[in-house]
Amino acid sequence: AFRLVDSLDYCVPYAFETARVETSRVLPESGGKYTVCLPYELDVPYNVVAYTPTAREGSTLTFTQTTGRLEALKPYLIIPKANNATLPSDVNQTIPASGASTMAGQVNLPGYAMRGTLSTIDNATAHDLGAWIMQKDNKWWPVPANVPVAYVRPFNCYLLQSGYSGANSLDMEFVDQTDGIDTIRTVDLDGTERYYDLNGRQLPGKPQRGVYIVNGKKQIANGQQ
Repeated sequence: AFRLVDSLDYCVPYAFETARVETSRVLPESGGKYTVCLPYELDVPYNVVAYTPTAREGSTLTFTQTTGRLEALKPYLIIPKANNATLPSDVNQTIPASGASTMAGQVNLPGYAMRGTLSTIDNATAHDLGAWIMQKDNKWWPVPANVPVAYVRPFNCYLLQSGYSGANSLDMEFVDQTDGIDTIRTVDLDGTERYYDLNGRQLPGKPQRGVYIVNGKKQIANGQQ
C-alpha cells in the first residue's frame, strides 16, 4: 500500500506497482475550495466536485467540472459537498518515481498556467517563481516576499503568469456539469446561426451561460456581453 501525507514531500526513488493508494487529506466544507495534484489516478469522490481550468477572461478564471477519473500528476480544483470530505483510496496503481524535479503537470491558459507540485515550495522560492496561490477569500494572489506562511504545500497547485494581465488578483467562475455542454450551434449556408439543446429544441439565440460547441470546439458563455 502507498499513502500520501499532506505535510510530507513526495520522495519515491523508484517507480513501483501498488495494490492500494490513499491520502490523509481531509477537506472541511467550511474551507471552501482546494487544489489537488496527485501522483496517481483517482475516481472523482462522490462527496466533492472537481474542476479543471478551461479559460481566462480579464481577471476571471473559468473552471469547468470534470467527472469520471482524475488523471495522475494533473492539477485540479475541488469543492467538497460535505464537511470533512476525504479523497478515497484506489487500487492497482503505478507509482512514478519523484525524480529530481518537484514539478508535476500543468494546464495552460492565456497568460497563466496552473501547475501542481509534489514537494513543498517555500515562500522565498514561490515568490521568486512569481507564483500565485489561492487564499482564504477564494481568490488567487501573488505570493508576497518575506511572509513564511505563504507557500505551496505538497500535492497542491499554484498559478504562474506567462504574460502581463494587469490584474492584482484573479476571481473564479465555475461551470458545473449541469451547465455544461448542453447546446449545439449550426450555421446554415446563408450564414444563419441556430442553437439547439441536446434534446433537439431550437433556442431563441446564442446561450448566455454554459458551454456549447462551435465548429467542433468547446466555447464557454459566462453571461458577460
